[in-house]
Amino acid sequence: MSSHICNHCNKSYTTKYSLIRHEKSINIPKQPKQTKEPKLKEIHKCKFCEKILTTKQRLLSHVDICKKNIRNSNIQDLTKKFEEITKEIEILKSNPVQQTITINTDNSTKNTLTNNTTHNYGSILSLTKEMIEEIFQKNYTMEDLFESQKGLADFTTKHFLLGKDKPLYLCTDKSRQRFVFTDKNQNETEDSNAFIIIKLMSKGFNKVDELYKEEMTILKRRLKRFIQDDNNTNIIETKHQLEQLENVYKKIKNVDKDGDVYRKQLSKLLPSSIENRKLCDEYLTSEDEDNQNEEDDNEENEEPESDEEDKQPENEPKYDKTARHIGGITYGGLRMYKNHYLKTGKKVYHPKHLGNPEFMKKFDEFCENDE
Repeated sequence: MSSHICNHCNKSYTTKYSLIRHEKSINIPKQPKQTKEPKLKEIHKCKFCEKILTTKQRLLSHVDICKKNIRNSNIQDLTKKFEEITKEIEILKSNPVQQTITINTDNSTKNTLTNNTTHNYGSILSLTKEMIEEIFQKNYTMEDLFESQKGLADFTTKHFLLGKDKPLYLCTDKSRQRFVFTDKNQNETEDSNAFIIIKLMSKGFNKVDELYKEEMTILKRRLKRFIQDDNNTNIIETKHQLEQLENVYKKIKNVDKDGDVYRKQLSKLLPSSIENRKLCDEYLTSEDEDNQNEEDDNEENEEPESDEEDKQPENEPKYDKTARHIGGITYGGLRMYKNHYLKTGKKVYHPKHLGNPEFMKKFDEFCENDE
């Protein structure tokens, strides 16, 4: 017969029931249940964007596609590339020899950017800090500042990237915003996200800072005066102007980190090929000549009027420059592009027409008519 022994006093009982009744009678304290300490929940946090993930595996997957991680990596790579490229500036020839530019379409083949097109354009790497600062000081205005990144792209194109004496910088694929320039050997180099041209332009931002501080001082003085006069309408308007000034200034200063507007505008303005670049430069040259002629005409008109009426000018223009005007391009400029089409059979659009179906359609009609 099995015995049931009390663990407390060692008495034995013949049945389990008797043992239980005995234990109740002597009030044996129950042992407290041991509780497990709660485990600390492991936090899986992205060090780049601080997003919290539920598992380590999900964290690892997230890091690979984290936008901030990718952006930081790209900036580091581009910064290193920019530092390497700027070392070539010292040995860049001031007057590079005419050569054919080539473009790498893949890892194994090379095709010319345009069919055997030669040029004598320089490289953006020849732009020194002193040159950039001087151009900004002479030409950058408050109007450019208030146009923010768009105005900066317009300024970059006009004063640095278009004109017969300016470096070669193209946007070969406007939809993907693929920017290219030439190195010291006139070989094509891609400027990913326009990083290098942005870095170069930032060397002239002292002028941006000056204009910002000047305008900020003026607006603050104006606001103080309106507050003293209790002029609520002008107080609200001036505060709005201060806020607007602050916003455009920040966007310009942060163009290297968030330059989508700058790149988009730059891609619209830049030629897509050397052939197109040459036509743009010819148009700019003819436009400058027209402006000079207009200035000369204005000076002549300031002279006392002649007594003879209805006298025809000796050098009457061969065509009416106001007869056609598409997208800001005068008849002379349009005619030059049309002559190129009639001569080569290739239709090249002015950068102001690219991306605008209405302007492109009008230009197509202009090329096909017998005018």
